[in-house]
Amino acid sequence: MTASQFATSLSSQDTSHIKRRHKLYNFIKGRFNTSTIDEDEEPKGIFGASLGYASQWSSLQPHGLTIPDPVAKCFTEIMKRGLHIEGLFRLSGAASDVRQLANEFDRPPYFGKHLDLSTYDIHTITGVVKKYLRALPEPVIPRHFHPRFLQIATSLSNNDASDLEDLAHLILELPRLHRHLLCYILILAGSIQQHAQVNMMCADALAVVLAPVSTGLEQLLQHNVTKKKRQLLRREEMTDLVQTNAQWTMVWTAMIENYETLLDQCMPKMDDDKEQKDDLREPTPPFQTLLNQFDPRPTSTVSAFATTPPPRRHQHQHHQHPEGWRSLFTPPDGARRVLKRLASASSMRPPSVHHHWM
Repeated sequence: MTASQFATSLSSQDTSHIKRRHKLYNFIKGRFNTSTIDEDEEPKGIFGASLGYASQWSSLQPHGLTIPDPVAKCFTEIMKRGLHIEGLFRLSGAASDVRQLANEFDRPPYFGKHLDLSTYDIHTITGVVKKYLRALPEPVIPRHFHPRFLQIATSLSNNDASDLEDLAHLILELPRLHRHLLCYILILAGSIQQHAQVNMMCADALAVVLAPVSTGLEQLLQHNVTKKKRQLLRREEMTDLVQTNAQWTMVWTAMIENYETLLDQCMPKMDDDKEQKDDLREPTPPFQTLLNQFDPRPTSTVSAFATTPPPRRHQHQHHQHPEGWRSLFTPPDGARRVLKRLASASSMRPPSVHHHWM
């Protein structure tokens, strides 16, 4: 081989090497670009993902409400055997158990759809629910709605009916999936109140736990207090957080105490807003329909993403049964279905009134 041929060979090898490096760079750049979710990309998990992304693995509940399967299954199990347990959502299960169960729910392709929770400690299950809610990139009540909710808090003590109307209208303005989740929580909270003499979970106690977890306030506090330096917030900042938390507690207490009134105004309108665009942009769910084709045990006989509108008989049922959303608790055909319907309403209850929430 002549010197000229050798030089040409080296040049071609260098060019090929540069092309391979450029291709690898583009691949890595694309895989780590989190600004958008590629629907062809295998999901990493649903903890920390938006409700819109998680809706690909959600269960359709009565009245067309959609809840991510991990939350729905945890709600079901807590409703089944946890209503009389004191300290729900105040006490936490072992950190390792909570982490292990969360990992089960985060594992593709079914993300815990067929998990049997009957052997798990109830406090581990509630710990997973809190972990999921904390990890939401946008809390149950999205941040840009906070000023309007907190504005209502200033007049709630007057017991003015117009304040409840304002709350109901505000709830209806929430993005669809966030609104669904909030209504589930309110239904559950109302059920818990009925057992307050046993579980010590009155409206105030529920609000103390639900408010910071569902608004991102707890996450904000953890973010502002650095663990490395163990620095305390400045007195002014801490005062602001305490006042904000007190306002949120008032709002949640009012919503829980008046959950029947609020749900009567919000739930019947859920079926009418399926084509309404959410304020938060959510990716379309391409996976669930495909998965259902191979799923031998579907959680619902109705597709969560059906393209046809619901039968008109659902609309008549609203008029024939004034209780409306209360039919969520009407025993259907079979104990298993009862629990699946209660999944929507079944699992957030805060600390005992005999203890201070931490």
